[in-house]
Amino acid sequence: MTERVRGHIKRFSHQRRSGLIRPDDSYLDIWVFLSDFRSAADASRVTPGDAVEFRIEHALEGPMAVDVVILKNGATTERVKGHIKWSDRQRRYGFIQRDDGLHDVFVHI
Repeated sequence: MTERVRGHIKRFSHQRRSGLIRPDDSYLDIWVFLSDFRSAADASRVTPGDAVEFRIEHALEGPMAVDVVILKNGATTERVKGHIKWSDRQRRYGFIQRDDGLHDVFVHI
């Protein structure tokens, strides 16, 4: 599975249904289209400056952002499924292994 990348919406036009994302770890902008947002709610409210998380796919036209999620307070508000990988009841924390194959999630009980 492709690693997810974080960045910010640099420019976006709802009329043109596209814009640019500036990845946090790169100086190169990446095209994003309205149809590449994971949820219709995110697509309807995207504005320049929004923090986003996405995957990069390489097309003939160049790199494209896909599976885009707007982050709130630096974290995604999406729900994901997973299984408890490890927990320590005495210390009151553990890790959940995500079913989608992305990085494990730290959990404080």
